[in-house]
Amino acid sequence: MINFLEHFANLSAEDAYVLCSLAVNFHITQVVNSPQKGVHGMLPKSILPYNFKF
Repeated sequence: MINFLEHFANLSAEDAYVLCSLAVNFHITQVVNSPQKGVHGMLPKSILPYNFKF
């Protein structure tokens, strides 16, 4: 998610990290080979600028 925000929202790594800690909802989506897990992060589009395009 940090890399995504750096690339698509032109945020610095530090700003992306802060945004993730405040606004991203992370879920464990799968457990494959213990202790490895899949993680799904969701960021509400409503907190991004109106003209933001993916």
